[in-house]
Amino acid sequence: MKKGRLFMAVVVAIILVAEPLAAQEGSASGQAGSLEFGVKGGLSLASFFWTGDLGWNSSTMFAFMPEAFAFARVGLSDGFGIQLDAGYHGNGCSVDASDGYAHWYMHYLELPIWARWNTGDDDFNLYAGVGAYLAWFLGGSYDIATGYADFDGSGSLTQGTIGQVDVVRAMDYGVLFVLGVETGRTIYELRFPIGIVTAIEFTPPLDFGGTRGVLNSGFDIIVGYRF
Repeated sequence: MKKGRLFMAVVVAIILVAEPLAAQEGSASGQAGSLEFGVKGGLSLASFFWTGDLGWNSSTMFAFMPEAFAFARVGLSDGFGIQLDAGYHGNGCSVDASDGYAHWYMHYLELPIWARWNTGDDDFNLYAGVGAYLAWFLGGSYDIATGYADFDGSGSLTQGTIGQVDVVRAMDYGVLFVLGVETGRTIYELRFPIGIVTAIEFTPPLDFGGTRGVLNSGFDIIVGYRF
């Protein structure tokens, strides 16, 4: 419950701080009172940030996952607006080492909301954004081969406690940074989501010691279209 209140506080703070700053900007794109819709999708280069052992981060590689969103954008003043996205986002990671590997693939229904600053016009518009996201875990899979018989295996990830994974949380949330450009109605966008709540917890073989937790992270390469 406290974490849910923290998420809402982040969203409110972004809107309260950003809107007065945006009043200083001017742009032909995203004018006050405008309402736009669109779709976008692309490639999620997903990764984990390990909280139980920072050394694991050096061996962590990307998992290549798809993503697809619909969005609505409202202009609050010239050059500034709020955008709400809704859709599917893939997360996970790949850990590959000389003595084995571990792959996780996770699927989320994600709801990002972010403040957006426009610096161009309708023909060529550079923009940047910052916000937060809330995501619901839909399912996933894992494949682990480390040479430890009691730890290796593969299967489905579901909410709760299963097999080699101690906890898979039903809800993930974090902060979001966005950079993009619009040429006409075509969108090219980079997103940098950073989880702030542990998505998975598990206990590796005793030789590694302790419990590992992970935060979802990575970056997204997106192409879209606004109507």
